[in-house]
Amino acid sequence: MKNLNFSQVAAMNEHFILQTLESFLDCTVCSGVHKIELWAGLPHLYAPDMTPDKIKRIRGKIRERELELICYTPEQCVYPYNIAAQEEELRKYSIAYFIKNLEIASELDAPMFQIVPGWGYRNEPRTDALERSMDSIRCIAERAEKLGIRVVLEALEEEESNLIRTSSELKEVLDILNMPNLGAIIDTCPMAAAGEDFVRCHEILGEKIWHTHFIDRQHLAWGDGDLPMVSYLEQLDRFDYKGYLTLEVLNDRYLLYPEKALGQSIAEMKKYLA
Repeated sequence: MKNLNFSQVAAMNEHFILQTLESFLDCTVCSGVHKIELWAGLPHLYAPDMTPDKIKRIRGKIRERELELICYTPEQCVYPYNIAAQEEELRKYSIAYFIKNLEIASELDAPMFQIVPGWGYRNEPRTDALERSMDSIRCIAERAEKLGIRVVLEALEEEESNLIRTSSELKEVLDILNMPNLGAIIDTCPMAAAGEDFVRCHEILGEKIWHTHFIDRQHLAWGDGDLPMVSYLEQLDRFDYKGYLTLEVLNDRYLLYPEKALGQSIAEMKKYLA
């Protein structure tokens, strides 16, 4: 690769839920990766349970290992939060959850914060739910801007959401909201499910692609799925992609041996990135 390099690779803790946060951090250090994306969920960090002392301890654990936190991603697909909810009480509750996570991200010096659009009922007009989602995204991004944090919005697969599933739908929302600190994150799994690749995403989103979740199909470690990972790297290299490549491994098959899955993906990255 001419432009991509290994310093753009980040590890993520989502499949370390049967181990301590310290275990994930130590494993990352041993792997030679110096950047992390922090998945904020139980048991490592859950916003409603956080206190100033707990946040301070987590910040210390990251810093003492000389790791750089490049993105903060609150759990939002499994836990009962939906920023596009038809029920106003649930939507306000969800927005408050994200605002709380933003405050924690700021305390941890995270420069970036990842969100998804939520979902609407399949028996209501998509436009109604999308309008609620955009109203929530605007609220979250406005608070993030005051904290100096960039927000990256991710498309989801069809069974996860009926709101943003393709790069075109993602661009539509970014254009409507038109906020300077709001950009796109491309996850290789929804991207592939939509029949797209990084060429297509770049054609549509261009410089608005600020971040990437780089994993094999079904969020498997590189080599355990069938996505063209090398081709994806070549495409990103061609466009001189400057963002990070987070290894968002989260398939249940790795829960007992998470370090093996992380090591496997990192080993493949090292083959192709200087």
